[in-house]
Parts: sequence; structure tokens; C-alpha cells
Amino acid sequence: MKKKVDIKKPPILFQETQEIIEKISEKMQGDFIAYWVSSNGRIHGDDTIAFYDILKNYKRRERLFLFIKSEGGSGEGSLRIIHLLREFSTVRLRIE
Repeated sequence: MKKKVDIKKPPILFQETQEIIEKISEKMQGDFIAYWVSSNGRIHGDDTIAFYDILKNYKRRERLFLFIKSEGGSGEGSLRIIHLLREFSTVRLRIE
């Protein structure tokens, strides 16, 4: 059983980036999520828990955009994130 991941404080520059994210969402006519993994970190299965914590109260929308900056990581963890995002979007995800 995996332990719950608690986010104790928002990332550095959290408040400053929210305005930019809102502008991107408006321009793209959909919700935009930016997920930045530190240079010494990688995507892994526990990241799905963080995404779920963000999305669990999310109102299902037609368009949901995701930007991930990562140096790599687990293919299985990435696939879990994709499946989770599909649950919270009314259209199929397109990966580019």
C-alpha cells in the first residue's frame, strides 16, 4: 500500500505562476496544468497521487491541457497519469 503524499507548501513562485497559467488556459480555451519535476527528479508512480489530489474535486471539462517538464522517469508512472487525466476530461488525450 502506497503512503499518501502530502504537499506541505506550494512550489517556489506559486503565486506568480498562477496568473500566467490562467492566461494560458484562457488563450487555449481549456484548463491548463503545469507539472515541473526538479532537475534531479523523475516521473514515478507516486506522481499519480499528486495528480489525483489536484483533480479529485475537478469539474469535468471538455479540454484539459498538461505540460510536464521532466528529465524522464517511469513509463508505468506516466501511463497511470494519462489514465487518470482521461477520467477527468470528456475528450481523448492527445500526446505531442
